Order: sequence, then structure tokens, then C-alpha cells
Amino acid sequence: MRLKLIFITIFTIHSMGSINAQNRIPSSYSNLGRDAKGLYYQEDSLRYYSDTTSARYTLKQMLGDPKGTSTGIEMNFKNIEGTITYGLIPRVLSLLLAIFMTRRKVAAIVLDEGLPGYAELRGRLAPPSEKAGTDAPDGPQFQSTILPRSPAQPKPDQLLIAGIELAPDTPWPPAALPLSIIDLGVIDTRSQRSSLLDRMHQHPPLRMLAVCDPQQTPDRGTIALLAELAGLAAQAHIALPARPVAGNTMESRVSAWHERLLAAGFAPDQVHSDIAQALAWLAAAPQGENLAGAAHA
Repeated sequence: MRLKLIFITIFTIHSMGSINAQNRIPSSYSNLGRDAKGLYYQEDSLRYYSDTTSARYTLKQMLGDPKGTSTGIEMNFKNIEGTITYGLIPRVLSLLLAIFMTRRKVAAIVLDEGLPGYAELRGRLAPPSEKAGTDAPDGPQFQSTILPRSPAQPKPDQLLIAGIELAPDTPWPPAALPLSIIDLGVIDTRSQRSSLLDRMHQHPPLRMLAVCDPQQTPDRGTIALLAELAGLAAQAHIALPARPVAGNTMESRVSAWHERLLAAGFAPDQVHSDIAQALAWLAAAPQGENLAGAAHA
């Protein structure tokens, strides 16, 4: 207790000394002084007193001097003008949390396409092919034709079959294939086309059967691919297996296929509507030819 009184006494003496020191003006400032009017600066016989202005806003004023009334809390900020918003930070944090949780929940939503209700909509929501329109008017300059084989190409020695841009529900292979026929599968993407052309450049087939979907409209890209394949193979035929479809749409598309293929250089006997007849042609190896490397891919 006595030690505590000593500390209080020392602190009081030090505070009073500081106050007195603040009121005293150093003797080096001979032109400064203080009187009843306050601090002044003296120049000759004239005195210039300091202006003691108060702060425009004080901490006490910011508190608003709250008073309770019958209708609520009344606050007086005097000459301070503005808008008071209570609970701003908690509301902003709640908004950020709500946005985060909403994005997280939306990202976790996954459509189960395996449900029976979505099976019927799969063809309309994600069709295997879409009509992109015509990028340029049709004309003779866009017609692909079969180019003759180069004598420098390797000797053809294989029997190949491939599906070109078939629908996903098309059964493949179309029938049981003998061991002498190499099945290349369904060619649908750009990379698969490039791989097929590279293979045929290195190992040209003796006979090539390309199976196409007659329900699709023959575009210039498909006809160009078929013409290039026919130019690399010793013999190439096209199979357009017919499907039972109501209406005249099927007949018009098959007719369009025949017209485009004939214009590309295919003979009428190279286009088959019966898949069994096309497979029989492919399996019938010419006499005197030795087929090498025939196996299922």
C-alpha cells in the first residue's frame, strides 16, 4: 500500500511539472509572451494573439448524445450530416457467405442421364450430329473426285472395312466378319480420319468397304473422304444399308448419296444398298492375290 502511494505521488508531481513547463515560454523566444488574452507574438509595439479555434468535429459529437424516448433512441449529432447504417459489416459477411454457398451448391448439381426419364430426351438434347448450315454455295469447284493411284505406292494386300460417321445406335460390325477382313471400326472424329488416311498411305488395301448412314445428308467433307479412300485402295465400294423409315425423306437422301458419289467418280455397281451383298464382295478375294496381315484390328 505504501509503495502504491509513492508511485501516485511521483506521477502527480511529474504531471504538474509538465503542465507548468507547457505554460512557460523559453527565454530564447523574446518576442513571444502570454497575458490575460492568451499567447501573443510581439513585433515592436504591436501584439498578435493566437487564434484558438475549436475542432469542427469532436469524438463526443460523434457519439450522438443518445437519449431514450418513448419511440426509441434519439441521437443528436449537431452539425454532422449523413446516413447511419447499423449492422453493415455482418450483412456484408452474410451476403458473401450466401454467394459462396450458392456457387458451391450449383457446381455440385449433376444431371443423372441414366434415369429413364432422360433416355428419351438424349437424342434431342445431345444429338449425334447437328446441322451447321451451308458455309459456301455448292458448285463444281467443290466437287471431290477419285484420283488414280500412284505407281510409287506399296502393293495393296489387305481387305478393310470401316464405318464413316455412323449414328451411335448403329450396330457394329454389321455382321460377323471372316478372319481375312480387317475391321477398322467407326471413323467419326478428325483424328480418326487422319489415322485412317495415314494407315492407307502406308498399307494400301486391296479392297476397301466404307459403310455410311443413308439417313444423314451427304456433305462435301464426307464425299471428299470417300473419294480419297477410293484413290488409295485398289478397289473401293460404298455400302448404304437401308433402314425402314416412314416418309419420302429417306428416298430423297439416298438419291442425294447416289448423285454425289457418281459425281465423285464412283460407278453405280460400287454403291450397295444391301449390306450382305457388300460384305460378300469384300470377302471374295481375287484369284491369284496373296492377302498379307489380314486380322481383326
